Amino acid sequence: MATPSQKPYVVITEQPQSKGLRFRYECEGRSAGSIPGVRSTTEHKTHPTIELRGYKGRAVVVVSCVTKDPPYRAHPHNLVGKDGCKEGVCTVVLNSATMSYTFNNLGIQCVKKKDIEGALRTREKLRVDPYKTGFGHVKQLATIDLNAVRLCFQVFIEGQQPGRFSEPLQPVVSDVIYDKKAMSELVICKLSHVTAPTAGGKEIIILCEKVTKEDISVRFYEEREGRIVWEDVGEFQHNNVHKQVAICFRTPRYHTLETSQPVMVNIQLRRPSDGATSEPLPFELLPLDATGLSQKRKRPKFNSSEVLEQSHGGAPPAGSYGQMLPTVGEHVKLEPREQLFGFQGPYRNPNESPEHSPGIPNAYPDPNFPGPASTQPNDFFQQYPPNHYNYPPKPTQQYPNQQQFQPNFPMTQQPGPSTSTAPQPTCQQMAAAPGVPPQEYNLSSLLDMDIGRDFAMNSSEIKSIMGHFSTAASVAVPTEQQQQQYQQQVQTVQQQMVHRMHQDEEENLSNSFTRLTTNPMNDLNKLS
Repeated sequence: MATPSQKPYVVITEQPQSKGLRFRYECEGRSAGSIPGVRSTTEHKTHPTIELRGYKGRAVVVVSCVTKDPPYRAHPHNLVGKDGCKEGVCTVVLNSATMSYTFNNLGIQCVKKKDIEGALRTREKLRVDPYKTGFGHVKQLATIDLNAVRLCFQVFIEGQQPGRFSEPLQPVVSDVIYDKKAMSELVICKLSHVTAPTAGGKEIIILCEKVTKEDISVRFYEEREGRIVWEDVGEFQHNNVHKQVAICFRTPRYHTLETSQPVMVNIQLRRPSDGATSEPLPFELLPLDATGLSQKRKRPKFNSSEVLEQSHGGAPPAGSYGQMLPTVGEHVKLEPREQLFGFQGPYRNPNESPEHSPGIPNAYPDPNFPGPASTQPNDFFQQYPPNHYNYPPKPTQQYPNQQQFQPNFPMTQQPGPSTSTAPQPTCQQMAAAPGVPPQEYNLSSLLDMDIGRDFAMNSSEIKSIMGHFSTAASVAVPTEQQQQQYQQQVQTVQQQMVHRMHQDEEENLSNSFTRLTTNPMNDLNKLS
């Protein structure tokens, strides 16, 4: 019965130890252990204990798990033990003599994430909701911390009808109980770096004991004369915690960058849920001048002419590559077809005429050349005559009134008497000759070649020849009849090449068939 002076209430005389028990799953097949008391030691073990004050008589206490943060809601973890535990809830009768109870065999059994909703539905059926907060959080499972719980003690005293405990008292909750496995001691094992710039942003890796990625932070702080003057945390995301034993983060920015001396600070791990910290380690913040971040210098840029001038007293040496450095607008590239067919001079812009194309001096003069150096050929290929490729020159007929256009490439010798031994003019010579009438496109010598034996050409060489004639045509535009004749001649050359290739293929097939049929006949003759 209750005393008239005061209303009955419950007091927790022995709080549970915050990190003295490991939560175990039902599938582990072993006892969940017993929750130790906060004053428990190796020699003297204690357990959570409550006492009912202001009342003398029969009373029942219902113990369940609730969330660690208010408003306290039903927690899906279950209480298991030898005395009065059923469906995750423990129900016992208080000792009428002392009006207290000690929970010696009370353990916590955790549930899997997929079973959270089922556990809360079971608690709802039992109508175990001490603070009447409802079960709406069953749809917000992410808000439930599975690594921390509180014990809620709700006492019911006997009412007007004997044997019925119908008068509930105000429930009380214990201190937070953390899973010992998830809330182990914080220890920094190793740091990848012990210095960083005051500007922050340096990536550092910490090796540590197991931590929970959702409940860990890296703390930096500066302490002077026992007072913290600066504090900040490292920047990282949950996915930067690797296997619970490594953290990759970026250092914070120091409160001021106007410092010329290194600043000694401390670094430690901190667990926000319970405020636990690791042993601090010294860390050094370097000023910007020491890290080289205050001045970003660019490499000086020099061109090749300046380098040559500086190395030779202000001017490039005579006859060196420095004299060949092109000025703005010059082109020094030689096309392969110009090198093959003896075009003199550098690469010419298609929009320029040959007589206005720029020229450059000879870069590699021949010391054995009999004439002046300026008259030496400018290209390597031009130092050799056309018959250097072992193709005898093609005899041509001289026309009395106009010169016959001849491309400057080697040709085969045709039978018959030679009517002229004079050297043939090049494209540049014909373009520079005044009063020369438009040239004719004569490919008769090309048609007379033995394509398969003496002068084999591929498609790229034919395109080069076509480009060669198109260049010469820029001097004198041919008539429409000449263009048609030129196209017919080119088609004839291509047809002859295709015909020759077919003949070679037929000949090869015939030889192969002869070898295949001859060898077996010889073997049969030997056997006979």
